[in-house]
Amino acid sequence: YDKNYNYDIYERYAHGEMTSADSMKVDSTALYYTVKGRREYGGGGIIPDVFVPIDTTLQLNDYQQVNLNILESGEYQYVESGQVTSYKGIDVAKFQGKIDWKKVADDGVQFAFVRVGYRGYGAEGKLVEDETYEDNIKGALSAGIKVGVYFYSQAITEEEAVEEANFVLERIAPYKIECPVVIDVELVGTSSNKGRMDSLNAEERTKVVKKFCETVEAAGYKPMIYHNMEVGAVKMNLEPLEQYPK
Repeated sequence: YDKNYNYDIYERYAHGEMTSADSMKVDSTALYYTVKGRREYGGGGIIPDVFVPIDTTLQLNDYQQVNLNILESGEYQYVESGQVTSYKGIDVAKFQGKIDWKKVADDGVQFAFVRVGYRGYGAEGKLVEDETYEDNIKGALSAGIKVGVYFYSQAITEEEAVEEANFVLERIAPYKIECPVVIDVELVGTSSNKGRMDSLNAEERTKVVKKFCETVEAAGYKPMIYHNMEVGAVKMNLEPLEQYPK
């Protein structure tokens, strides 16, 4: 575990990088090509394949890097005036197996995002409930842990987005949901098992995500979007989704 590696992006931004392509300092003498012709720079550091400057027209949070504390365990804390003001949480699915929720609560976990289900990758795109969903949401709530949920989306139309949202809404109806209802938007990106969503352009993906959020919000819950940096930077348009937390 290297804490300096985690702080690298903040340090680069503070020194004028990340705002325009020509602010990225690259050692052009250390240029190599892979066997398939891919260009790589060997000068050290992380050089992106596609540079997307920080869009300062979007809403910005007011978190300060100096208040971010990364523990040796890899956990993140936000500390203000010597007090931890962040909350400790986890996300769980069938991959975590059977969970002892009392131990989770004793470890200081205050909230959990439970996977409700997912849509399959194939042409059929079948909706599937996570096999541990019921056990996890009941276990978390019984341990006094606040709960949110998420759904791994592979919707390719707005109609399918509504279908996914209703799938989730039906299954969370009996429970107390205090945290957001999240649409999980990821790229599968393997040559042998491409996701249905991988073929969407940014405009199409944005419409799908927005429709899911609108459906969840209309039902009285707080929608949220989960995505990585690549999806947020080049695979989705964030401006139409600004009202939704991410």
